[in-house]
Amino acid sequence: MQTLIALFRPFLFIVAQRAGPDILPRSTFLLSLVIAAHITVYYLGMIVLDASPERTLSMPLLDTVTQYAFFSILLVSMQQRDRLVQTLTAVFGADVVLNLVSLPLAMIPESEPPELTFPLLASLVLLLWSISVKGHILHRAVGFPYVVGVIVSAGFFIVFLFIDSAIYGVPS
Repeated sequence: MQTLIALFRPFLFIVAQRAGPDILPRSTFLLSLVIAAHITVYYLGMIVLDASPERTLSMPLLDTVTQYAFFSILLVSMQQRDRLVQTLTAVFGADVVLNLVSLPLAMIPESEPPELTFPLLASLVLLLWSISVKGHILHRAVGFPYVVGVIVSAGFFIVFLFIDSAIYGVPS
């Protein structure tokens, strides 16, 4: 249990925006483990949300590939290739933590008709926090001002929503 806590601690500090990706080791093995955890937790979230089977199977991979490509292209173009493994590990590790927090919220049944409830409000706060965490990671990895990192992160999220809706249409 101590090992598991020690493994999550750096990601908790990153999610709390008290540390950056530089606290993580440059380990492709750790990156691989974190990506596997990211895909697994995302997949569980899709099951809890009762998404269509094709969406449940493909969205975790689509999200992983697009984030990997986006952050890789950004860091390489900013000539920060040496920070790539740590940054990707931070991004996917933060997603794992935030998605684990959001799983219980997704299990709470929605009200009919949809209204502003605690789970919906908490999910919105988690989404905004996720965008700010990725902005923080960009701030620490690339040197963007924090606000610019948040804007870039929000822009990526919007583009991902467009990709999602182009492939699957608007979710019902």
